[in-house]
Amino acid sequence: MDFYEELVSQDKFYDWLDAHQTGIGASQIAAVLGEHRFSSRLRVWAEKTGRLEPLDYSFNEAVQMGIELEPFVANKYESKTGRHIDKAGVLLRSTLYPCAICTPDYFLEDNDGVLRVPCQIKTTGAYRLNEWADGPPKEVWWQVQHEMLVTGSSWASIGVLVGGQRFMWTDVQRDEEAIRRIITEGTEFWRQVKENE
Repeated sequence: MDFYEELVSQDKFYDWLDAHQTGIGASQIAAVLGEHRFSSRLRVWAEKTGRLEPLDYSFNEAVQMGIELEPFVANKYESKTGRHIDKAGVLLRSTLYPCAICTPDYFLEDNDGVLRVPCQIKTTGAYRLNEWADGPPKEVWWQVQHEMLVTGSSWASIGVLVGGQRFMWTDVQRDEEAIRRIITEGTEFWRQVKENE
């Protein structure tokens, strides 16, 4: 079964940005569900309906450093876990729930040897170490649950460089209750976007 279709490479940034407006991205789902500390359902709705421009992170130094450090952190993930990851960077759309889209950073092989296990590579400041002590922060947890919905994977993985000095990684198992919530609330949210409600 094909769980998803490939839409556009992240390298084609403006095409990717346009395509990203056609669904709920993995980094947006926590806000849609009211589970994000720094964003809201209303903010995502306003962006998707064209009332607000999406936030421009092109001049955000922390974001830019994260992009530049991603290959380093990915290499660190491979060396610490003994796993091989392949760059993904393509916007995917769920074939079952077309409003669900995501752009995984990397893919791992699942038990059948298929590259579809999402792997997120993150960087964060040293002051956020405690947020990662018992697993990923909730918005990152929801992000990978959304990616598992789109890809059909039963698990995902996350590697994070904290404060430029400490590397941590964790696997996250698919949570079917969370997936059902994403489907139910995400579908209703997307109806509200489409109907401008």
